[in-house]
Amino acid sequence: MKYGDFSSVPGSFFINEAELVRPWHYIYANDHMLLKVSQRGPVLSQVQPPCGVVLFNTSRGNQETPWQLFVETDRGALTAFPSVANVALRTGFSCEFLPDRTEYSIHYGEIEIKTILGISNLEPGIWMRSALINHGKENLRFRWLPAWRVLFAPAAMAPWDMPELYQSAYFINDPVNAMYVERRDPSGNDAGRGGCFMAVSFEAAEAEPHYREFSGYGGMSMPVALNRSMPEVLPHLRWGEVPLERHNIGSECAGAMRSKWLDAASGETVEMSASLVCYHTSAAAAVQQGLTAAQRLLSLEMQNSACQGMMDIFNACTGAIKYDLPDKKLENFLNYFLPWHLYWVKKLDRGWMTGMRGTRDSSQDFSGVALFDLNAAENILLQILSCQKSDGSFLRQYSASGPEGKHDTRDYVDSGCWVLELLYDCIRRRGNKDILQQKVRFLEDTNEYPVAEHAARALAYYLTPGNRGIHNLVLIHEGDWNDSLNNAGLQRRGESVMVSCQVAWLMSVLSEIFPEREEEFLNARQELISALRKHALNESGYLNGVYTDGDFWLFCEKDPDGEKRVNSVVNSWGVIAGVFTQEELPKVFAHLKSLRGPCGYRLFYPPLGKRKIPFGGRLSTGDIAPGLFENGTVYNHGSHGFLLRAAAAGKQSDMIEDILLCALPYDQSRHPVETVLSEPYGIVNYYRETADALGEGGHPFISGTVSTLYRAVFEGVMGINIHTDRIEVSPALPENWQYASCEFIHRGKKCQVKIVRDADGKYIFTKKE
Repeated sequence: MKYGDFSSVPGSFFINEAELVRPWHYIYANDHMLLKVSQRGPVLSQVQPPCGVVLFNTSRGNQETPWQLFVETDRGALTAFPSVANVALRTGFSCEFLPDRTEYSIHYGEIEIKTILGISNLEPGIWMRSALINHGKENLRFRWLPAWRVLFAPAAMAPWDMPELYQSAYFINDPVNAMYVERRDPSGNDAGRGGCFMAVSFEAAEAEPHYREFSGYGGMSMPVALNRSMPEVLPHLRWGEVPLERHNIGSECAGAMRSKWLDAASGETVEMSASLVCYHTSAAAAVQQGLTAAQRLLSLEMQNSACQGMMDIFNACTGAIKYDLPDKKLENFLNYFLPWHLYWVKKLDRGWMTGMRGTRDSSQDFSGVALFDLNAAENILLQILSCQKSDGSFLRQYSASGPEGKHDTRDYVDSGCWVLELLYDCIRRRGNKDILQQKVRFLEDTNEYPVAEHAARALAYYLTPGNRGIHNLVLIHEGDWNDSLNNAGLQRRGESVMVSCQVAWLMSVLSEIFPEREEEFLNARQELISALRKHALNESGYLNGVYTDGDFWLFCEKDPDGEKRVNSVVNSWGVIAGVFTQEELPKVFAHLKSLRGPCGYRLFYPPLGKRKIPFGGRLSTGDIAPGLFENGTVYNHGSHGFLLRAAAAGKQSDMIEDILLCALPYDQSRHPVETVLSEPYGIVNYYRETADALGEGGHPFISGTVSTLYRAVFEGVMGINIHTDRIEVSPALPENWQYASCEFIHRGKKCQVKIVRDADGKYIFTKKE
């Protein structure tokens, strides 16, 4: 594989090229801290992810790290992480992403700089350990100069709330050399205040808290401080006692500290450490605790402990399900990278740093997370329900601060389906219905109600005639799963075929939770399926996509622009929901197979926008160009995630392996890195099909594909369906697999299912508990 390869250590990747067209990222996260790194160094650090304060963040399109370590020598300014400023001096480079740390090695002739990055397992903190190794025959004189470009602000701020107006910074050297940055709150709330220490293990001779004085016109790649002195430090500077003239108040802050001149003899290794530790509130006791933690994190012992903490998290999420498959590369990805990626999605929240979480997004993601962290899934469910409207509907995005926070109130009709599915997943994995008795408020009603009441109102929202259209299908309002159909139903006539299928599927499974309503649910399911078959099932044998406010169907045999289009997601959900008869499935899957393109299975084809179609949202106006996002592309979540679930439900063994290998990023015959440009271990949101960038991967690490695939492999391909009182196994192995086995943890017990094909192609099961 060009530029690097998967390492022998599970969940690891080795890179040997610093100057990639796009950065390749890796994530470290726990309940305290998130650190995002690339082959060019740390790029993002956030406290209490996914909605907490951001310590630093690389701006879009900029690959220079905001937390750099400069090493000044008489041969030039070197860096611990690759910089465009010293490309000519660099003679060797490697970077290895490991589950517990990232290791960098850069050679500048006879000088080698090795650096390790990681996060703390005890408090919101990150750490760096760097070693300079003199491989030459002569002594080397050098100085350390670590530098932090401070952001230290909420993930989402109003444009007028410039962080530097609410910050101040100064240097201290008693009891440890550190830069202290205080954060105040634009709203005047104590909860929004806090501070951060950047501590170093060496004795600083100079320190600079002003970013403009440190960087000048050179930015973080070649700051002017490399060519001039910074302010000399005074002795015995303690927190709270530094003279005001030594403070930076009101301009962008920096944490830059320069050591005195040091010597490295021939063959000698000289080390340094740096840490960034954040604390909350402005209380003096919290400040002292933060300072102590920053100092403690400089030690090798604490850094090793932090690495072990990350390995514990890695082992917990990757140990819940283990596969033994004929394809060992696929086995490796499914065993390690897919669940690890799902853990990242859990902490990144799809990467949108808005202070809000998507109702649909978090419901889908935590349905997968429930397989290895059921408590987390139940907690997120209760948080979502606390922001549910009293009429049973849900917000597009809810505030991470809870019901009293700022929300995104756009009226997307599908959110409740995913919440109900998450509830179903939590109950069947837990094996009891205790969560139904827990009490949670509604968004507009501070009184608390049982979760069962929340579920009943969510169901009523979909079952009531007031939310059905002229075909008795669910109204689409501002949109469904496909966000880009954002004006198909604003006039309350447009209908969503996909959500109607989802509700029909929910009716078939929720009687397991509410057995007393089984007859009602079966009747409602039959009513919806009858409406779908009567009005949405066309003569070509597939479901139309959406009925619009313009009183016409879109994604049908003949769209208003004259094109025939098959919508993959809608028909995948038709299969999952059981809308089609067994005899109709071959024709449906023939239509779905027709969507196979050079990058995988498209969401639909051809793209919209060549001729404007009213009520088709930004897809049909050309505002989303053909070949981007959902517009006629391989939009991974729907194109492969839902399709894999449908193919498994329909036992399409000839499609399953192809769908999997198209969805996953590592297969170089399908997604070569020279074309895709993104990480071969990072599942992308979509693959571009524009004329200038056919096959380029878009937005890795933020896709709902991850959770959907994680569940579809376990529940669909392996066919392991967990119910409250039993486990059913109904596999759909690829046609060329002769065996597959799976070990998994279920309610504290280790279970194993082994599936083998006999000479007649029939499955033989072995189960162990």
